[in-house]
Amino acid sequence: MKHYALFTLAFAMALLSSAPAGAQETQFRNGPDRTGLYTNAPQFDNVALNWKFTTGGAIRSTPVIAGGKVFAGSGDHYLYCLDTDGKQLWKFEAEAGVHSSPAVANGLVYFSDRANNFYALKTADGKLQWKKQLGKTPEYEWSFDYYLSSPLIAANTIYTGSGDGNLYALDPQSGNIKWKFNAGSIIRSSPAIHNNKLFFGDCDGRMYSVSATDGKQVWMLKLNGDTMHNENYGFDRKAVIAAPAIANNIVVIGDRAGFLYGINETSGEKLWQYDYHVTWILSSVAIKDSIVVTGTSDAAFINALNLYTGKEIWRFQTQGPVWASPVIAGNVAICPSNDGVLYGLNVYTGKEVWRYSIGDKFFSSPVIAGNKLYAANDDGSLYCFTPAAAKNSDVRRVVFWMKDPPFQYFQFGVDKYVRDYFRSWGYELMDDKALATFMQQRADDHQKSVIVFATNYFPASIIGDSAHQSLILSYLKSGGKAIICGMNPSVYEVDTAKKQVTGLDFGLPKKVLGFGYNFTDTRAFNGYYPSSPTKEGIKWGLKTSYVARLGQPGAIVDIVLMRDETGKATSWVKTYGGPVGSGLIQTWIYPNTLQSVDEIRSLAEYGF
Repeated sequence: MKHYALFTLAFAMALLSSAPAGAQETQFRNGPDRTGLYTNAPQFDNVALNWKFTTGGAIRSTPVIAGGKVFAGSGDHYLYCLDTDGKQLWKFEAEAGVHSSPAVANGLVYFSDRANNFYALKTADGKLQWKKQLGKTPEYEWSFDYYLSSPLIAANTIYTGSGDGNLYALDPQSGNIKWKFNAGSIIRSSPAIHNNKLFFGDCDGRMYSVSATDGKQVWMLKLNGDTMHNENYGFDRKAVIAAPAIANNIVVIGDRAGFLYGINETSGEKLWQYDYHVTWILSSVAIKDSIVVTGTSDAAFINALNLYTGKEIWRFQTQGPVWASPVIAGNVAICPSNDGVLYGLNVYTGKEVWRYSIGDKFFSSPVIAGNKLYAANDDGSLYCFTPAAAKNSDVRRVVFWMKDPPFQYFQFGVDKYVRDYFRSWGYELMDDKALATFMQQRADDHQKSVIVFATNYFPASIIGDSAHQSLILSYLKSGGKAIICGMNPSVYEVDTAKKQVTGLDFGLPKKVLGFGYNFTDTRAFNGYYPSSPTKEGIKWGLKTSYVARLGQPGAIVDIVLMRDETGKATSWVKTYGGPVGSGLIQTWIYPNTLQSVDEIRSLAEYGF
């Protein structure tokens, strides 16, 4: 029986080490070859938030899903175990921040912390099975040392790099060291395995292949950073942080010298290199067929190269560095960025399919299990998404902005910030003349559209005169959607020649927008009161409470998105018989303070 049990264990571990890329996630990058490819996952043509779980620190550990459980480390020193509905099952406190990604096998979850401790816990209850101290990490004076080497499970062995410069092979049941290989430099790169050989990089610009059986060196390749002196540049140009990915006998990895390399798996010969001109490559690549997808640091773009030649296929510009790693499901590459956005890109063309904004930086990489996509963020939260209907490409999206309006509601560049934010999301920029033409066209053809007023002003061309229906009202009645983010522009009486407000008339909205406030004097202001999202507001994407004015009885609007503490609606929708999500949306951002406007975009996109 003893021999049978040992055989069964060895057989199970062998299956694990050779699991196909579509198998349920058990370790970083979806398997031992680290390609980040999910062959059996659904194609995410768009995403919808399913749930969110918040920890006490930034999450830079990439989560792992195994046996119906989600495991994720956090900067608050805890490893968390959740069910796939986001309910916490248990948590374990480590000695330091947990920034390695876990790995799971045989009822145990393995991970390391910032203090170089390596842990094995029981997945059932989080009880400690064993703990191993893996040496001491010397001070890394070039900093930006965010990631830890993530464990690899193969051939009944745990492999992991350490800050003390060793790659360790550990017994999974006891933590005893089977062997170790000393690279002489900090190892943050997560090892990959293929054909019983391990591949990893170090922080001195070298790439290694060693035997998985005994740790004997097979080859060592000096990358471009090996001969560079950081002091000459004032920043790190040596370290290899990424995990290598292996496909068709080619090892692909990037470095802080600013290159991506294709290396012959067997000989260690450099087959090609792509020069990113200094910008770091911290992302571990994702590979599908002959396409390699990665991200760049200061250059702030994602690109795809040919696996065999290293020639660029496409490039997509982001608004921030890309340090986390992409994954691929179907024809969509899912790419997190430090601009706080999770991008879905067509893997063959690089064209944007969808985007989802969280707001804070992404250091953690996305994971797919079943029909769910998991992504963790520096805001301390783990997000779970499900596939959603593809984004409607027929919707026209516009942001209105005037260079020199008759009066300016927003101050200190807030209007420009809103303008640039929506332009970065693909919204068309229009001035007053273009806006009037656009509204008339949509009033005629009823094409779905949305207009965000970055300049909080209604130009005369869309208000018209009292003898005719205003153009903005015709637009709204034809299924249009307009979002105002401050005081309702239609209440202002403006001397356009002198460029000043001469008064407020709360009766004007009745003429311009087809509805009026309960009062036409200062009672319409209703004072400044804290306001919070309603259930419907949360459904539309509102999360944040704020102090607002112009609170109105819910009876004069159609959908209440936020209520103040007196029960009045401060953010709302006035519908005009158009499709779901259309109409006039009143919301608020502070007029003289830069702040996130992600929720404004959620309102703009709702229903589309």
